[in-house]
Amino acid sequence: MSLTRLIPSRLLVAVALGVASAMPVAAASEADVEGLRRVALLPPIVGAAQQARPHGWSGIALEGYDPVSYFLDAGPRPGAAAHEVVWNGVAWRFSSAANRAAFVSRPEAYAPRLGGFDALAMAQGRLVEAASRFAAIVDKRLYLFSSREARDAFLDNPQAVLQAEAVWRNERTRLERL
Repeated sequence: MSLTRLIPSRLLVAVALGVASAMPVAAASEADVEGLRRVALLPPIVGAAQQARPHGWSGIALEGYDPVSYFLDAGPRPGAAAHEVVWNGVAWRFSSAANRAAFVSRPEAYAPRLGGFDALAMAQGRLVEAASRFAAIVDKRLYLFSSREARDAFLDNPQAVLQAEAVWRNERTRLERL
């Protein structure tokens, strides 16, 4: 069977997985879990992780930190496998079921902006890997940075958010075409 004949069925599986992936793992039936195991064996879908980049070693978004916790007073907290959900082709972990539910209801509100790349570098027209421990909430959006200095420089520049978002629109389109 040729690869071109496999693509449509994989695309359908990916769409089905995308719909099912927002539900908590604990609510999945045995058949759902088995189906997810089989789908996990497929190669990654091109462009699926352009919104949020998984950690290079673990394959988990934000190096396993709870994205909702960045918006809370206590600050970033590590997530747990017991509170994991797959969204946009990437595994996300949460410190509580409540945080997981908040994320599932509005993932775009909690996921890092700019595909998880360093926001200062993005404002300068560069794609640089960011670290989950250097973050800032600006206009109710999560931005990541490669260093404390990059974060501070970004926050000191009132135009940086607009510049970074403009560059990201172009870069995201370019990356999706690759």
